[in-house]
Amino acid sequence: MNIKELDALLQKEEDVETLQKRTGVSVNDLKVPFDDKLIPKVSRELLFQEGNIIIRKHRRYAPVRMHTHDFVEMNYVYSGKCIQIINDERIELSAGDILLIDRDAPHSIEDTEKDDIILNVLLKEETIMTDIISNLANSNNLVTQFMLSASKKNEKHDRFLIFVNPSSDVLTGLMNHLFCVYFSEYSFKKKALNLYLSLILIELTNILEKNNLQSIDKDVNQEVLSMLAYIDRHYNSVSLDDLSKTFGYNKSYLSLKLKRETGSSFKDLLNRKKINVAKELLKETNMSVEEIALSVGYNESSSFFKLFKKYTHMTPSEYR
Repeated sequence: MNIKELDALLQKEEDVETLQKRTGVSVNDLKVPFDDKLIPKVSRELLFQEGNIIIRKHRRYAPVRMHTHDFVEMNYVYSGKCIQIINDERIELSAGDILLIDRDAPHSIEDTEKDDIILNVLLKEETIMTDIISNLANSNNLVTQFMLSASKKNEKHDRFLIFVNPSSDVLTGLMNHLFCVYFSEYSFKKKALNLYLSLILIELTNILEKNNLQSIDKDVNQEVLSMLAYIDRHYNSVSLDDLSKTFGYNKSYLSLKLKRETGSSFKDLLNRKKINVAKELLKETNMSVEEIALSVGYNESSSFFKLFKKYTHMTPSEYR
């Protein structure tokens, strides 16, 4: 399937869409138990029959009532617009925007029209942890922890991230190729889908680093994301005093703010970043352990050894 054929497929009006256009009522073919008092959960058992990555075109001409699900969802606005309500926030999306919705985040979708084409990429969290995250080249990025947390059973799963008009030809091409592979006969389709999705997440990570991320999140707000990105960039020299001056906070208040909104102290965030960078250098370079310790901000190798063993339960040499 090529891009022209993909566009024709997505523009074509499905029978369900024709019915929804006539009635204005969403067809509930998944038998989701909507109730006026309770928000229903869409179970993965209803969808993941053919693999761990499912892509569905959002059916136009009718609103979708508030619901949650036990899988991660990526919404891509192929054309037109989309308005969603997530955690009581009204989110307006336009062509090219990407929305990552964690498990258990209650959301609804308002009425859509002919040109409003949205593609939903549904992911089992096992897929994120194994096939996809294992392919991420930049997994030491602190902001990327949103994607990692989506696969952990004991995390609070009601967050979401918005990438507003990333303006990346690379990303647009990857998304289109992902859809072309999914909607056509393709050898090694499952493998290809995982690899394309890995590349998409890598590109999104690059966009995060360029500060093109807009986040509307009750638990991790834009300012905290900016702080994490600052730590990412200056991990080998930043101190709590530096961070507090940069963002205009008292050190004690900033320390409490980071702990409250990320679940980790400044020291722990910084140490995890340093150890993750050190692990990459141990795997990918011939630098000595002493050189690596110095490059991540430790003048004394003994301090680095102690910290590395605390976080990995092995010495740097054993890890290498």
